[in-house]
Amino acid sequence: MKFLYSRERDLVEAGKLEAVLSLEKLSTAHSKERNQSSEFAGLKSGVDQLRKAFHDISNSLAVLFYNDLEFLKNLESGIDSYVSQLE
Repeated sequence: MKFLYSRERDLVEAGKLEAVLSLEKLSTAHSKERNQSSEFAGLKSGVDQLRKAFHDISNSLAVLFYNDLEFLKNLESGIDSYVSQLE
């Protein structure tokens, strides 16, 4: 009978150990997921900053090209006016 209790106790201890190991694995997996989530949030923030920067650059280039176009139109008008005076 004593042997039976000892065996049951060993089975209970093995079950507890298995449960603890499973909990540790689950905790490790959860920790990795949190780290990946944190890394993803950091990447998303970086992408958002890049998006804003590219938007700002795009707007600046649009203004610059518009100003260049206006300059060239005015230059063309000036040249046309000058040429018409020469004729």
